[in-house]
Amino acid sequence: MKTNVYFLLVIVFMIALSSCKNNVKVDLPFDEEKVVSLLGDVHFAKSAAMIHKIENRDSMRSFYESQVFTINEVTREDYNQLINVLESDLKLYYDIEKKVHSYLKTVQNDKN
Repeated sequence: MKTNVYFLLVIVFMIALSSCKNNVKVDLPFDEEKVVSLLGDVHFAKSAAMIHKIENRDSMRSFYESQVFTINEVTREDYNQLINVLESDLKLYYDIEKKVHSYLKTVQNDKN
């Protein structure tokens, strides 16, 4: 009886370990440059909304984001799909976030 329990625990443990692997290559829905620009612009939109009164922030953020989507020629659904793709591959998300931070610094330095 003990052997069966140990065998079952080993099987469950092996299944759990094999399900943790993420070897699937995820493709971005847009080219990387557009993704970085879009995410940077969304960051600016969220920051711009913060200067408004608390009761208006959500509306202003939504408005600014809509403008960003129009300028970048994407829909909110495209953006949500992009975020889902990035969240499914955290290494890719981290790499893109580093590029977004560099983009934000570049834009900030260009304004100075």
